[in-house]
Amino acid sequence: MNSLLSLSKAEFYVSTRSNASRIVIFLPATLGAIQLILAKIVSIGTSARVALTSQQSLVSNNAYGYFVDSLTTGLTTLVLLSIANAAYGLSQERELGTLRHLLIRSGSRQSIIIAKLLHLHCLTLFSFTVLSFTAYFMSASLWDFGPVIEDGYQLIGESEIWSEIQLGILLAALPIPASICFGLLIGIIAQSPGQALAVSMGLTLTFDIFKSNMGAGANYVFAKFQPSLIDYSYISEVSRMVRGFSDVFIESETIAFNTWIPIPSALLLTALLLFYIRKRPL
Repeated sequence: MNSLLSLSKAEFYVSTRSNASRIVIFLPATLGAIQLILAKIVSIGTSARVALTSQQSLVSNNAYGYFVDSLTTGLTTLVLLSIANAAYGLSQERELGTLRHLLIRSGSRQSIIIAKLLHLHCLTLFSFTVLSFTAYFMSASLWDFGPVIEDGYQLIGESEIWSEIQLGILLAALPIPASICFGLLIGIIAQSPGQALAVSMGLTLTFDIFKSNMGAGANYVFAKFQPSLIDYSYISEVSRMVRGFSDVFIESETIAFNTWIPIPSALLLTALLLFYIRKRPL
């Protein structure tokens, strides 16, 4: 226990002085903010064009849709950064001999992995917190939050909107621990930091491309449910729900898979990590 505490302190000490950690924390929020600014510029231009042509505006000025869009962009970036940071960071430490030094001075191989898992999860949580506050306050400053109303009728109230957003965030967050474990596993297996980064990103993007061709089999892979470049996550549909679209339908079976597959996947990957680190030369 003492060795785990010492290793965790070391991880957080290094993290506060690491450019990689700063990128993981602030880049998702920055990209989400940029998206909101660009969306506002486009919205203003569209509104001006509609006013000149005396047409009915199709642009939604409700902040909830833009807020969810910003969250989705930030979460997509955060997932990719978390995988890359885990894979590259661990492989680089092994190549530099840092892991061997920790093993000699502080504790067991398993405690090193557990300390890294704790650190990476805290880093991801902090990044998501920064992203959420940034997206919310920027959306509120550029648009107004409120129920979706069309022709004087309320299509969806704010309580329903928040309920869908909270469910979307929960379902999007569940696969992230498995993604971090996956990155660490690639970092252990790879022969060099460059190889770890290439393999982790390559496998992630390859699955992203082919998951639509896997049919129901993709439901058994945790990565299907995380926000991604080719997005099938629940939160991507929430963006349409909170804008009042009535044709959005998510099968209950998909939500059940999203709920039950990611956590067992994370536990399995963690077990593989703890097993493989015993065999891997450091």
